[in-house]
Amino acid sequence: MSSDESFEGFEGVSHHGDVPYDNNDFSDVDVSSVSSLSDQDEPDDTPPDFDFVTPEWNCDPALFTHVQCGVFSGQEGPRLPASFDVSKATPLDYFSLFFSDRVFENIVINTNKYALFKDNQKRILNPDYVSSWLPTNVTEMKAYFGLNVIFGVSPLHRVRNYWSANAFLGNEGVKNTMTIGRFEKLTEHLHISDRDSEIAKGNVGFDKLAKIRPLINSHLRSFPKYMHPSQHQSIDEGMIAFKGRISYLQFCPFKPCRRGIKAYMRTHGNTGYLYQFEIYLGKKENPPTIHGVYFDVVARLVESLHFKNHRLYFDNLYTSVPLCQYMLDNGIYSCGTLRSMKKFIPQEIRKPSRKLQRGQYIMYQDTNTDNMTVCVWQDTKLVRFLSTCAQPSVVFNTPRRVGPAMINIPQPSAGKAYNDHMQGVDVADSLRRQYKSGRFSKKVWKYLLWFLVDVAGVNAWLLYKEASTRIMKKKNFEHLDFLLELGTQLISGFTNRVRTQSNANQVFVLGAANMSSHENVHLGLKRPRRCYHHKTFHPNGKLIYQTVYGCEICKISLCKMCHGDFHS
Repeated sequence: MSSDESFEGFEGVSHHGDVPYDNNDFSDVDVSSVSSLSDQDEPDDTPPDFDFVTPEWNCDPALFTHVQCGVFSGQEGPRLPASFDVSKATPLDYFSLFFSDRVFENIVINTNKYALFKDNQKRILNPDYVSSWLPTNVTEMKAYFGLNVIFGVSPLHRVRNYWSANAFLGNEGVKNTMTIGRFEKLTEHLHISDRDSEIAKGNVGFDKLAKIRPLINSHLRSFPKYMHPSQHQSIDEGMIAFKGRISYLQFCPFKPCRRGIKAYMRTHGNTGYLYQFEIYLGKKENPPTIHGVYFDVVARLVESLHFKNHRLYFDNLYTSVPLCQYMLDNGIYSCGTLRSMKKFIPQEIRKPSRKLQRGQYIMYQDTNTDNMTVCVWQDTKLVRFLSTCAQPSVVFNTPRRVGPAMINIPQPSAGKAYNDHMQGVDVADSLRRQYKSGRFSKKVWKYLLWFLVDVAGVNAWLLYKEASTRIMKKKNFEHLDFLLELGTQLISGFTNRVRTQSNANQVFVLGAANMSSHENVHLGLKRPRRCYHHKTFHPNGKLIYQTVYGCEICKISLCKMCHGDFHS
């Protein structure tokens, strides 16, 4: 059961628990360049180019009006193909919705093409070079990806340890699938994009993500295709660990992964299913408009959600009055924490004139836009909320521990909605990092590749949990079990270590045909499978030879050079 999508043209707030960080802690700010901090907000006082209305705030509770929110007009839950049998579908079937056979076929084509290109380069430098590359196929490529999934389930410090003879390190399943040499060859020549169509750096149209762009575009189509966008969604940034030197490397000291590549994500507000993402490549790639950098990011991520009454949650990095008003104009409600330095908010919200006790809050409502409310609430610290879907007069009780006792303190409705639905991206990141595929590489695009494999695995697991009715022998089928079965099914019993015994044990019989200096070449049990007189040495010291096994004419093994002479 695989997707029929074509591979071609793929083309600082804590959300764990109920206590947000202080709004001014800059927990989500990219501090790689402090001078760029001022560019993250609106660049000047010029209002955005949509119909922005400056809010007029009212703090009198007697004048508060009821916030009217439209009924959600979309659907929720999985949206699987009609032929998809949820009672029998395996983890591989769900994963194939995102990594179809067409995807693997194109990876195989581009990998073989890239290997041929590298071999031709080596022949230019050394005319005597003999390639040891054997073209791969879809079955082997699936097994290769399956091994990388298994590496995430059972991590070791070094890839070679999986092939170790040490009983405490070696993995028999990995050993039986393919040799370490073949695995390293596949890793060396693995290629996702068509190298012939890539635009060189410095030319118009150059794409920093060209080598992984086909798979990115494929995921951006397939992720929302098989899961209806939920009513409650969250937007935040995730980090892809990387410590090399690239122009778009980010350093976020308050993130669990502090250094790496930043990706903006829109996920289900609770489960963490990833609908859409965007890799941050720097300001030069996406120059900010008059709205500001983060306004533009959110506007791009929610473009497909207009006028369905979705509810979006984001932290203080994104929240602003113009953004919430823009989304409300497009039929999307929003809620988020707010920084005190944001524009168009009352002075009393920026810095209360009186000291608030724990549980107290100050609420304002916009008289021009009844849906927009802003408040400052005293928890352990001051927390500010801006919302277009929270009732200004509704208060909930939230538990807090004070010494050995638990007490309930009042909490504005915006705070409760935020804490209930903001954790989606954190959940997705947690699931993704728990069983990371792939291993160390010098090529940054491979880190992005394994990021895409991991998020596809997480989405497949979330789809499986929600849709599957398959009866399992194991009572508690967890994420680990899902990935283990997925890796096993990708390998599907593949092995390239099979050696025919007839070739290994054959005895050399030439009879009367005695070719000069070829009488005893690679013959008998445990003899080297190469022609001794025609072996050559590469300048780097590696032995180069080619062997034809099991000739149908003479039933012996000879190197290609000797084989031709023998039959002539």
